[in-house]
Amino acid sequence: MKYESQPAESDNPPFILVVDDKAKNLQLVGSLLEDQGYDIAFAKSGQRALELADQDPPDLILLDVMMPGMDGYEVCTKLKQNNALASIPVIFLTAKTETEDIVQAFESGGVDYVTKPFRTGELIARVATQLNLKQARERLKLSNEELSVRNEELKVLNKKKSEFMGIAAHDLKNPLVAIAGLSGVVKDMVEDGNDPNNRLDEEALEMVQGIEKASTHMFSIVNNLLNTEALESGHVQLHKEKCDLQKIVSEVVKLGREQVAGKKIELIVESTGETIVLADPGRLREVVDNLISNAIKFSPCEKRVWVNMSAGGEANNFIRCSVKDEGPGLKPDEMGKLFGKFQKLSARPTGGETSTGLGLSIVKQLIDLHNGRIWAESEYGRGCTFIFELPLSENTGRG
Repeated sequence: MKYESQPAESDNPPFILVVDDKAKNLQLVGSLLEDQGYDIAFAKSGQRALELADQDPPDLILLDVMMPGMDGYEVCTKLKQNNALASIPVIFLTAKTETEDIVQAFESGGVDYVTKPFRTGELIARVATQLNLKQARERLKLSNEELSVRNEELKVLNKKKSEFMGIAAHDLKNPLVAIAGLSGVVKDMVEDGNDPNNRLDEEALEMVQGIEKASTHMFSIVNNLLNTEALESGHVQLHKEKCDLQKIVSEVVKLGREQVAGKKIELIVESTGETIVLADPGRLREVVDNLISNAIKFSPCEKRVWVNMSAGGEANNFIRCSVKDEGPGLKPDEMGKLFGKFQKLSARPTGGETSTGLGLSIVKQLIDLHNGRIWAESEYGRGCTFIFELPLSENTGRG
């Protein structure tokens, strides 16, 4: 009769090694297991069991404890010391029932313990359970190995992709600079109006302005791609120095006057206490510029944007900067996607501006490089606030 608790079907039946110095016990256990469809081998001593396991590793070992010469505990210990055999589950089958004996069985590496005289159903169920567990571990190991191989393949593909993006972006940069520059020259000549020969009709002027705007946007995309490739490949080296965050914010605000004026945004800059921070000024300017530009980009016309700077921490050992807008805000399920690459969220620019989906990802990586942290707070429909913190020295990282 077969019991319900059978191991999963496979091409070959499970192979079990039964170890006992009593021929009668071997015959009884072997007969029960053969009835269940298992392949069986027998060993009447610990030494012989080790030899057979080494020659043809079984899927499971049923091991008697009390044997002359080498007892079951020693056999199990030696099995577990052999890397090739250590994963074989061992079930002890013995008349010893003292707590100390059971503890010793598990300490030597056994996975289960069945006492004699055993109940047939119990023995078969425990054998099937351990075989199923072993098969599950082997499937998991195989899956992990396959995942590891796929992982390495993806790393290679990702590296090639990054190299391609870097090369393509680098090769596009100079032509885009030339296009933007030449279109700007043409627009300036036309708008000057002193030379009648330079005058273009309104439609042609709009085309020139469109070329300038498109090339500027493409140049921004190229720069973001180059930044992303550099950050992911570890090629970005920070040159930290003490710099004034308030001064950097003022410079960014001054350069962004056109963006603010175009949407009639009121930009409010506030600071409290110390604003000197240890950072790479160029990279910090990128962070500030991106966050302020984003706030303006996603704000409706005639709204406000606040930039606030203050010292924080119990010892005022970091600088906190927040950029708050009155835009549409973020949905709760979008918060986890915020700093990912090429993320398209529900909020859209309100004045026809474009977005590459890379800016916040770059900001996050730059803040991480500074041993700082960044996050966002938002209530959908009521604006969004981006907050970052940077340490005042190398010893006060908050990452």
